[in-house]
Parts: sequence; structure tokens; C-alpha cells
Amino acid sequence: MREIKRLTALQEAVEKEKKHEVETFKQMISVKSLHQLTEEGLAWYPLSIVDNGYTLGEYPYYTVEIASDKYRPHQFKSGAVIQFFHNHNGDINSLSCSATIYYISKNQAIFSDKREEFDKLVDADYES
Repeated sequence: MREIKRLTALQEAVEKEKKHEVETFKQMISVKSLHQLTEEGLAWYPLSIVDNGYTLGEYPYYTVEIASDKYRPHQFKSGAVIQFFHNHNGDINSLSCSATIYYISKNQAIFSDKREEFDKLVDADYES
């Protein structure tokens, strides 16, 4: 019983930390330009989707890459939660979703999360 309480407390702490990171990130992107985020290695823009499918357990994945001429050193790492956005008229905060990086290399990343959320971004791109 004591072990369950310890694990519950640990889970709550991790959830609190994640919430804080998300709030901090949202605040940061609201005050910095896309150019600043890219130059600081906090954003890749523009991206191309090069592959997608399903993992074990039917979790969707996407593989994205940034063109080599647009690449800048970045701060991304496997396991990190990232935010995808649709750049509609320069407003990167209006339509976005989060995902988790599964694998990342120099200019390519594989991420997995809720497909429905990411599909909204892809669909918005075709409607623009």
C-alpha cells in the first residue's frame, strides 16, 4: 500500500512538471517570433511530412524533415514533448497540437501522438 502511495505521488509530480513545461513553452512562443524560435533551436520551420503509419498498439507516427538549407542546430531530444503548429498568416498560436519525439536525427524526426489532432493541422494546410 505504501508503494502505491509513493507511485501515485511520483505520477502527480511528473504530471505537474509536464503542465509547467507546457505553460512555460506556450508563454515563450507567444512573445518570440518564429524567426527567433528557429534561430534559438526551439523550432524547425518549414517541415515536410515524409512518412506516416502506425506503430505496435496502433499508435500513429509521422516522420518529418526540414530541408538541409533551413536546418539549424536544435535542442530537441527523444522523449521530449513538442508542439506542432500551422503558420496561418503568421499566427503560430491559433492551431496547434502536441506530440512526443520518438527518434530524432540531424534534420529528421519521428513523433507519435493523437492522429486526430495532427490531422487538423494537415487538413488546415490544404484548406489555406
